[in-house]
Amino acid sequence: MKSIYCGGGFYDNQLLWIIPLLDGYCRENSVDTIIFERKLSSRIINNISIAKIVKNYNILSLKNNLSFFKSICIFFF
Repeated sequence: MKSIYCGGGFYDNQLLWIIPLLDGYCRENSVDTIIFERKLSSRIINNISIAKIVKNYNILSLKNNLSFFKSICIFFF
């Protein structure tokens, strides 16, 4: 399972053009999981073009899965 992290600080309108770029990168490098810092808004998810892209990947959000990532960090430290 390969994954890529898309860091925070992006507005929804920026994600609308970043996600297609991520899609191209992920296809070339066999990445199947995209991790975003925050949960994608309904504005992003409901966009027809983005919805077609997002359905091809396992999408995780760091803030929603923070307890999972904390447990991983505690395990390694």
